[in-house]
Amino acid sequence: MGIFRRRDRRADRRGQVADNGADFMGEAAPALIEAAAPGLFRAITSGIGRLFSAVLHALN
Repeated sequence: MGIFRRRDRRADRRGQVADNGADFMGEAAPALIEAAAPGLFRAITSGIGRLFSAVLHALN
């Protein structure tokens, strides 16, 4: 039984490490999104603006 107990402890430790990573990403993701949002929004809107402009120029 000692062997199994040791294996279980290792598995628990791995589980804890995975949980810590998940917690970190859970906390970091909103901050990363908040930091990237203005630049991302600007990139998307400028891309849409360029596309719209290209379509208008193609039609005229």
